[in-house]
Amino acid sequence: MKANEKPTTSRSDAIIVKREYLERGVASQDTDPLIWIQMNETDLELIKTVMFKFLCVPATSVESEHMFSKAGQIVSKRRTRLKEENINMLSFLNKNKWLYEEAK
Repeated sequence: MKANEKPTTSRSDAIIVKREYLERGVASQDTDPLIWIQMNETDLELIKTVMFKFLCVPATSVESEHMFSKAGQIVSKRRTRLKEENINMLSFLNKNKWLYEEAK
């Protein structure tokens, strides 16, 4: 390794890719996201699978309705003094309890 070369790690590579993605210009609203990804595929190869997994829009509103329903059960007439932070934590834990149960 040369003196002026910096060692790279997967973390530093991820930071660079994320920065490059965020520094891109915003596409117009009438742009088809799938066509945009195809056009920029070579630049975004490292994050393409993540984009397909996390940036997709759910086909239904069932998940959000479940979350509102659970939040309504968590914040009841007897528990109206909960702080917003605690409500968020309880909702998160309730939604992701399957991960804990699966790990047992």
